[in-house]
Amino acid sequence: MCVGCQACVTKCQDINSPERNPQGEQTWSNNDKLSPYTNNIIQVWTSGTGVNKDQEENGYAYIKKQCMHCVDPNCVSVCPVSALKKDPKTGIVHYDKDVCTGCRYCMVACPYNVPKYDYNNPFGALHKCELCNQKGVERLDKGGLPGCVEDFSSAPETQFGMRFFGTCRQISDAVPGGRGDFWYA
Repeated sequence: MCVGCQACVTKCQDINSPERNPQGEQTWSNNDKLSPYTNNIIQVWTSGTGVNKDQEENGYAYIKKQCMHCVDPNCVSVCPVSALKKDPKTGIVHYDKDVCTGCRYCMVACPYNVPKYDYNNPFGALHKCELCNQKGVERLDKGGLPGCVEDFSSAPETQFGMRFFGTCRQISDAVPGGRGDFWYA
């Protein structure tokens, strides 16, 4: 039910603070593809005349692109040094820049073409969504929400994220041992 407002993209940028407007026209608000400077983007899909929202024929839809945090992530499987790991409690695929050797196997293995390597960084760095729970941010660990769903608490057409995370917390609180025990790796 995305309405294309890009509030999720803006909030992600505010929280994760990647470089803005790194290469002239390619600003973080108008990228048509994921890059080292964007952890998520909104793309527009159209069919035919593209006049009807969320219709297959002559329609259009907004599509959010970001890491899918796969159940069995290829990027984790191919990493020779375990720089990418799936958190068994949250299901988040985390990246450890201190371990990464820059082989970029993860970029080739990802079926969604998500991990992006920053070739302009002299030390190299991989970028991908970690649902705002990476080192230094840890929003989920502190009881918060990922930035991409936080701004939608009042919009009825975009409450899936809030309902999903609310439901997860309710289920988790009911499980012996507390929050996070219901996630599977």
